[in-house]
Amino acid sequence: MKVPGLAPLCLAGVLAACAGGVPVPGTGPVPATAADSVRAEVRAGRAPACPLLGTAVHLGGGLFLTAAHIVDGTAARLRHCDGPETVPLVRYGGRDLPATVRRVGRGEIAAGVGLRYEGGADLALLDTRVASAGPSARPCRGGPDAGQPVIIESRLRTVVATAGGMMREVEPAYGTYAEVPLHMVPGESGAGVFDARSNCLLGIVSHREDTAPDTVRIVPSAAIRTFLGG
Repeated sequence: MKVPGLAPLCLAGVLAACAGGVPVPGTGPVPATAADSVRAEVRAGRAPACPLLGTAVHLGGGLFLTAAHIVDGTAARLRHCDGPETVPLVRYGGRDLPATVRRVGRGEIAAGVGLRYEGGADLALLDTRVASAGPSARPCRGGPDAGQPVIIESRLRTVVATAGGMMREVEPAYGTYAEVPLHMVPGESGAGVFDARSNCLLGIVSHREDTAPDTVRIVPSAAIRTFLGG
């Protein structure tokens, strides 16, 4: 089912600074690019003990895509935090926009495995009900592929990296995920992973306790398209 009112997704002009060529993978931080215009910050969690910060991607029409574990309460459960859940707040274009969770993946904390989501959809669609001007992200048709140059836009930095291969969960119901050999820190979940050539959205940065050191899990574009209904 398509998300009602979800406008066509496009990334016109984003990462324009890279238009002259593909960035060299593994070069680390790169200068800010036009992708800043689709990157947002998310604040959520439980008050007062478990404030959470993350990243989101602007989809247009007041909608933002982020990682589900930032807004669905599971991160607070993993930290054994009490307190009322706070209203998600999206900071975008210099404004703080209260948001409602319009759609969220179904996750569970499995013994011996950790946090996992049906279909691999560690995703949440946030609705600020405030349409913002500027570019909006368009999911790629597939990928990421092993060796593909990617640009990761988190609330903390812009990084060039190389995608690893796709991995299947042991239980098929929990989908597949991609890996990127990169050390990331709390607050970068929900970051957009963009194809360095076409600028489309390849994935969203996820989280898993069993991930190898200096490796991050990515919700791939196929799971994003299924989640959004397109």
